[in-house]
Amino acid sequence: MEKPPVCRPARLGSKYCGTGAGEGHYVLSEIVERVGNRRAKGGGPVRSRRRRRPPLRARADIPEGVDLHELASLATYIGSAEHKDFVSPAGPPRLRSDATKCPQDLSFEVIVGWLREALESGDVGGPWQGRPFPQLAWKRIGDTVYEARLSNNEQGWYHGYPLDRTEWPTWLT
Repeated sequence: MEKPPVCRPARLGSKYCGTGAGEGHYVLSEIVERVGNRRAKGGGPVRSRRRRRPPLRARADIPEGVDLHELASLATYIGSAEHKDFVSPAGPPRLRSDATKCPQDLSFEVIVGWLREALESGDVGGPWQGRPFPQLAWKRIGDTVYEARLSNNEQGWYHGYPLDRTEWPTWLT
């Protein structure tokens, strides 16, 4: 009976196996080294990396020389399949478990209108950082606040979703 090949680095200094079936796998010593180094100061495992802070929902100052009316006329809504549980122009649904579900009863024209109203009224936030469009825009309709997030800075494409009441910008309540 033939012995299976030992997982050795494909070349000197490589972290990966180069033994046919095991190719692409980390060498066991490398795995131990990587896992062993991922310890907190107290010796326990390190938590997975997450956002350092929640997105700021503060109203932004409009940069000098920005024409909000012109900006609003250029912006448009594109759907995000990650916020849908139904087939839409954004494609087949891919609702994330942590994403807010978009309502099905809103038309494209209504959403674009709300986005443009929010931009014209200056209900925007997030860092502009030399971009032509703000990162965020908000619109309150009845008992719901919708947040639009910039998806494509050059084209002015936004995707949007309703916010939970606990996430509403304080200045919009």
